[in-house]
Amino acid sequence: MRAGQANSANKRIPGPAPGSPVVAGVGAVAGLAGPHYRGRVTPITPRKAARAVLVDREGDVLLLCGRDPSSPAATLFWFTPGGGIEPGESAEDAARREAREEVGAQLGALGPVVWHRTVEFVFDGAAYSQHEVFYVVEVDRFQPRPLCPTELEVRSGMRAAWWRLAELERATAPVHPGRLAQLLGDWRRYGPPAQPIRID
Repeated sequence: MRAGQANSANKRIPGPAPGSPVVAGVGAVAGLAGPHYRGRVTPITPRKAARAVLVDREGDVLLLCGRDPSSPAATLFWFTPGGGIEPGESAEDAARREAREEVGAQLGALGPVVWHRTVEFVFDGAAYSQHEVFYVVEVDRFQPRPLCPTELEVRSGMRAAWWRLAELERATAPVHPGRLAQLLGDWRRYGPPAQPIRID
């Protein structure tokens, strides 16, 4: 989140942390991970997000990693660049902006949305119900460099790395979205789907 952006629904957060709780009742998440959350019920913030899945000419994918900064014992997890859609912003513009801010990618037209999902998770003590769309974009390989990491990104230890799909299939740390290697294999084999595919 840049200076002056106070809306928590639009701040840049990595995505669902491993073991994130499911919704317990309408508009609340209960049983958050860690002793400092136990027994609390946290309101859910609805959020729309867009993600850019960056794939180089060899088929490697660029992922970010981080952990929930509110829990020192939180597990490291990997995820695609992206974040909240700001008021008045299209999903494509949001994905393009987030890719530029998070890894320094300068993207043109992104093409169609290929996947979408709704996920509920807790990050940094806040609960979200997030609907996100994914664009897959082929790029020339580059060295990822964030333009200006946010305070939350610094606390979460966010960094980036290129992954081969075969390595991604064997990853021991959680990867979001799940089945990413399979999804990208299908994308490379068949191209973009006629309609966005709902994924878990």
